[in-house]
Amino acid sequence: MKNKLLLLILCLSVSLMLCSCSMSIVFSFGDTMSSLLGSNERYACNADEVVSIEIVRIGDYIEEEYRYEYEVLSTVADHSWFIDDLNDIEQKKNVLGAPFVLDNGHVVIRVGYSNGDYDFVHHGGQILYRGGSYYTGYYIFDYDEFVQLIYVNLETVDYQ
Repeated sequence: MKNKLLLLILCLSVSLMLCSCSMSIVFSFGDTMSSLLGSNERYACNADEVVSIEIVRIGDYIEEEYRYEYEVLSTVADHSWFIDDLNDIEQKKNVLGAPFVLDNGHVVIRVGYSNGDYDFVHHGGQILYRGGSYYTGYYIFDYDEFVQLIYVNLETVDYQ
């Protein structure tokens, strides 16, 4: 039984390392299944690098222009307060699930950085724009805390 569990962990580790698009994940034989479901890594913003925070509703992905359309629902004036609250939300890193995909209609937090990069932050994952390319973030936020942070900045919105 122990050998089968070790073989399963080894197979999962190898397949995750080979299939990962932008993240490298290495597991040791001492890992348990519970540690595979989340880690101590976190999504976090540095307030000093942030130039804008908006609550937006995602539209279509324009493949020819390599960008997402979005509608700004609200602009956050106090970046540091908002970032502190966002960074404090309970979260786990999803290392076993499929990469996050933004869908038309998702309400997300758009964090803009001074160098032109930005993040679309959803409770179920992130899309990170870095130097002309999109990457997937695997951090899952506590749904209730995340939605509460969005609602503090909006009158009413149909959150997805």
